[in-house]
Amino acid sequence: MMNERIFSLLGIAQRAGKLLSGYELCLAAIKTKKARAAIISGDSADNTRKKFIGLCKNYNVPYIIYGDKYTLGKSIGKYRRTVLVITDKGLADAILDKYYSG
Repeated sequence: MMNERIFSLLGIAQRAGKLLSGYELCLAAIKTKKARAAIISGDSADNTRKKFIGLCKNYNVPYIIYGDKYTLGKSIGKYRRTVLVITDKGLADAILDKYYSG
């Protein structure tokens, strides 16, 4: 079951300029330790998922596998997005809290 509040928080993060989307931007944010949380779409390619999970583990960035490319993209006003990175600790914590609390 998808939690609509998470998608709302992603939209807020996008409007606040605290969200990055796309493969290269997210990769750079994790490597430069600007990422506070990562969201990987459930329908991402196996190699993409493995790469970002490995990066998140190596750089101690919490991550969740959530939604699909189209829903993630729609929540931030874009077409489709496989990976999102939140750069604000408060927003990242709120999203992770909603995810784990159901």
